Amino acid sequence: KIPDIRYIYTWRFNNAGQLVFVMDAETNPKEMSHIGDVYTGPDAQMLQEKLMNIKDSIADENFTKDQWGVWLSGYAPFYGPGGRMEGILGLDIAATDVIAQENKFLLYALLAFFCTVPFAMIAGWLFGRKLITPIEKLTVASEHLAAGDMNYRVTACCSKEIYILSSTFNRMAQKLQEENQAREQEITERRRAENKLAELNKELEVTVNKLSLAN
Repeated sequence: KIPDIRYIYTWRFNNAGQLVFVMDAETNPKEMSHIGDVYTGPDAQMLQEKLMNIKDSIADENFTKDQWGVWLSGYAPFYGPGGRMEGILGLDIAATDVIAQENKFLLYALLAFFCTVPFAMIAGWLFGRKLITPIEKLTVASEHLAAGDMNYRVTACCSKEIYILSSTFNRMAQKLQEENQAREQEITERRRAENKLAELNKELEVTVNKLSLAN
């Protein structure tokens, strides 16, 4: 019922230590192995040694080739009631099917990549703009302050951090404006005092001249 599996069979070891077929699920008489047929693939000796002491399910790491084709195979021991290993279950998947599955997975992965990357880029750009815009506003506000525009303020918004930064900037701008106004007031009063002093000096000079003429 699993379409990817091409061959299903069971093996036992004969007295000579060779793998022999017990059951073959193949329905094509031309490809069917019969009870007692010895497995004669090119890797028979190596496979016999690998499966002689098999304890759990295993699978080949690489494709193997025999008279039936190129396969990716898996093996699992099965046991009788007394715990004695009675045989080995084998499953073969054709290499072409494995490669087709890999290509299919690669195609899906590429489709997923090309479908998600544009959205991820757009989302990243929008998120980046969301982060950068408040900073740009603060930069513009700083330029206004540097140019002497003490009335410029930043609208506090967005994240907590940006809100705190904007509020701090506005308080700093307010403080600078107040200090600038105080300095201007001080300069204005000083100029008034200087003008007053100049007037008094002029009056004093006129008075001194009158006294000199009278004497």
